[in-house]
Amino acid sequence: DIVSCVVVDVDCREPGAVPSGARPRARSLPSAGTAPGSRLPAHSGTVPRSPLPILVAVLALGAILVVRAPAQQSCPAPRPSQWSAVRDTLWPLIVHRDGDATWAHLEPAALSGQSATWCNPLAADASARSAGPLLYTQYCASCHGDEGRGDGPGAAVADPPPYDFTRPEFAGMREPPGPAVLYAMVTRGIDGTTMRALGEVLSGWERLAVIAYIMEMPGRAAMQNSRAWADTLRARRDRH
Repeated sequence: DIVSCVVVDVDCREPGAVPSGARPRARSLPSAGTAPGSRLPAHSGTVPRSPLPILVAVLALGAILVVRAPAQQSCPAPRPSQWSAVRDTLWPLIVHRDGDATWAHLEPAALSGQSATWCNPLAADASARSAGPLLYTQYCASCHGDEGRGDGPGAAVADPPPYDFTRPEFAGMREPPGPAVLYAMVTRGIDGTTMRALGEVLSGWERLAVIAYIMEMPGRAAMQNSRAWADTLRARRDRH
């Protein structure tokens, strides 16, 4: 890699330029004194390594880490099998009440076991990233729309209308108890809406995969402020 090439002074274009077990060394010059016709003084045989290339590489790595900083989540993320181990009937049936102002704010006490503290274990899973869009298209897009804006073909006859997943506040559902609430919704549907139960057609892994996909719809800026949005949702819940 770039940093290794800078430190050990090898040609990175050639595979295997750094043999296994090789030790980094500085570039050496003959110690025979001043070359004929040169006005330069004799050297000691070793050219000091400039720290500048290493510093540039470190700064570049830091920039990459900043750009790829994960969205805010600090909670246990049990394996999908642990989610599936909870019987579907033990997940609460969410009731749509007072519109979108409160539907997302199920009290944690109603959730099964410790699930109110869980995060989605597939939030950054590569396989889930591939499967999520396909599952969404098959089971969700007809009402929620291709981009999750709640404008799918079925939205015209849905009362209340499908939720718009691109709303920034929806990013708050990434924080507990949001993942468990969404899992319950996918599993058992939402009472009082056209949202049907998918527990019989989707495995636990598939439910978590489609949830991970829709949780990216609010956009990166909202996702990086998921804790602040979660606080907003909790405050809204407490007012009702």
